[in-house]
Amino acid sequence: MVRTFDNADIVIPNSDLITGQVTNWTLVDRNVRVKVPVGVAYGSDIAKVLDILLTCADNNPMVLSQPQPRALFLAFGASSLDFELRAWIMEADNRLQVLSDLNQDIEAEFSLAGIEIPFPQNDLHLRSVDEGIMENILLTK
Repeated sequence: MVRTFDNADIVIPNSDLITGQVTNWTLVDRNVRVKVPVGVAYGSDIAKVLDILLTCADNNPMVLSQPQPRALFLAFGASSLDFELRAWIMEADNRLQVLSDLNQDIEAEFSLAGIEIPFPQNDLHLRSVDEGIMENILLTK
C-alpha cells in the first residue's frame, strides 16, 4: 500500500513492485527539481525570456542556488517558442507551491516586458460559400 499526497491509499500488487518501476521522491534526499514549461509568442526576444526565467527562479526564496536554476529554449512549437525553467528546491512537499509562485512571477514579468504568452489560433479559409449564407453575412454587417 502506498499513500499519496492527497491521502489516498493505492494498493500495488507485489508483481508490479518486482517487475515494474517505482518512483520514490524522498527515499534518500528530499531535494527535488521543479520544471516550469513556458511558451511565448514567435518574435519574442529569446535572451530576454531566458533572463526573466532565471531572475524569477533566483528571486524565489524556496529555490536553491546550488544546483543553479537553468532556463532552456527547447522547441519551436505550433503556436509558441517553448522554454522550460528547471530549479531545485529543498522540500518535495513544496513543489506545487513553488510551481504556482514561479508561474505567477513569470507571467507578471512577461507582462511588464511586453512578452506575450500565446494561445492556439487557427485561420479559416473558405473556398466556396452558399450564396444564401453569404447574403446573411453581408446583411449582418
